[in-house]
Amino acid sequence: MLSPIEGAVSGESFLARLSLAGVGYGEATGIDDLDLLAERLYLYNRVPLSPRWTRRFPDQASVLEYLGVDSRPVPEGSGAWTRRRTADGWMSWSRQDGKSKAKASSVTHKLYLSPTPESLPDVFPAFLDVLITSRARRFKAGAEACDLLRSDKLVAYFGHQDDLIEAAERILSRLDGAPVQGVPFTAELGGGGLVSWGVDPPRRKGCRHDSWRGWLTRRLAAAILSTKETQLGGMTRTRCALERLRIEGVDVERWAPAPGLWTSSGPEDL
Repeated sequence: MLSPIEGAVSGESFLARLSLAGVGYGEATGIDDLDLLAERLYLYNRVPLSPRWTRRFPDQASVLEYLGVDSRPVPEGSGAWTRRRTADGWMSWSRQDGKSKAKASSVTHKLYLSPTPESLPDVFPAFLDVLITSRARRFKAGAEACDLLRSDKLVAYFGHQDDLIEAAERILSRLDGAPVQGVPFTAELGGGGLVSWGVDPPRRKGCRHDSWRGWLTRRLAAAILSTKETQLGGMTRTRCALERLRIEGVDVERWAPAPGLWTSSGPEDL
């Protein structure tokens, strides 16, 4: 059984260490462009798209066959879900029956499942089975070779934290021990980094909408770039960047939103 999110895995977790390594990587790149550095941080821990993977997955059909999407009962067959290919390269399933309590929360709670690409044929069926009967609003899987190599290749969206925890518990009961890739800058829930979570910023008039990791890595990039050598005061640049994130409402021990972050008085997007 998982602990509640408020008492979830500590800063000694695999994903906490991975995220800290990602901050060090961002500093070491020497990149001085905000957008480029934010992108590099966002992509950290992605498996390179080598010739091996391009040969294995020459098109979308080969990816869907690998996942077993078209050979298994899929959510749209239940009458409650529809499946579609999105413009940004995902295969997405959306709930149509209202069981997700979608209108009850202004923020989106996001569950990440991050197995290694090689283990996807064994992992994806369990992910699909659990999400079909969960209270997820929608969930998605990478639909092309490069998407399967992302750390955040399987993602589900919930209107409530307790619904996310319930689904995470069920996933771990079936997949605990599966090989882990790991999503940096997310909060670990179990499985040695296999399952983690984040919270997307609420939509605000006049501000661009972003994902949890998109929002966080952009602010992290800004923190790294804004730290001058003369401001370190005996601290490393990485520690200074982490302290700035902490001030802005990020729990940098668990890489989760601190309580009260997404409120009317919370920080705006950059």
